[in-house]
Amino acid sequence: MAKSSDQTAKQERECAEFENFVRISGRSFDSFHSADEPEPDIVAFKGTDSFGIEITNFHRQAIKRRESEEDRVVELALSLYTESSGLNLYVDIAWAPHYEVRKRDRNELARKLVALIRQNIPQAGMVIHLDWRNFGLDLMAVISDVYRSHP
Repeated sequence: MAKSSDQTAKQERECAEFENFVRISGRSFDSFHSADEPEPDIVAFKGTDSFGIEITNFHRQAIKRRESEEDRVVELALSLYTESSGLNLYVDIAWAPHYEVRKRDRNELARKLVALIRQNIPQAGMVIHLDWRNFGLDLMAVISDVYRSHP
């Protein structure tokens, strides 16, 4: 059975990721190749030993989860803000890279974000840059910057 273009692209990506791992880790193998299911993604050889390696995108998935939680907080904050007939604003949030939004913190974080924005509504046509000096201790650890402009 012929390989699909998606399968070929997947195997090429896995080989590239494995080559990157080999380069970064300083490890070496005599040879390696991609394999078809049900074999491991990569089969590598060193002397008489062979190794089956599965390539995962763990970090990429973790980043997606993080961004998804951040998006949910923003959506909730937007909902809370518009429910109370807030002015139309453009708000850009730069999340602190070390902070991971937890599901249980979403509501409280959204409420605090709305309160911060309400306290700092710019004049028409103006832009306000808020940074950690404007935040309470709780938001200081979460958000690195908030840029707001009045449309």
